[in-house]
Amino acid sequence: MVKTHSYQRARLANASGKWPLLLFSHGYGVGTESQNTVQMEELASHGYVVASIDHVHEAGAVPLPGNVVAAFKAPPSFTDTAAMARGLAMLERIEAAPDTGALLVAVRDMQRMVPSLDTSIVRWTDDTRFVLDRL
Repeated sequence: MVKTHSYQRARLANASGKWPLLLFSHGYGVGTESQNTVQMEELASHGYVVASIDHVHEAGAVPLPGNVVAAFKAPPSFTDTAAMARGLAMLERIEAAPDTGALLVAVRDMQRMVPSLDTSIVRWTDDTRFVLDRL
């Protein structure tokens, strides 16, 4: 285990004033809430409050109470080789978009192609609101 200067569920210092906040969300499927600890600690050393969110079943693995680990649950389209190839082609289209209009069209096309992304967007938004409501 790597020793860090981070704390789970840390409380803010009893000091007046406002603190800049950064919320970190891991990458879809393979990420974890601790994957960028070095960068988050660097930001914290400059006065930022940094909170990292685990999105259950959309992260590599999320530890839950009772010694349970919630693993990533891939949507059916992720196990279909042809669908994966279409998804990768769509990502290339997004990356190559020459302007904002083309980017938005490509992103909307991808959302139509992978409807489970809509569920993920709602879940990640709910998770983010949950964290913000408790800070």
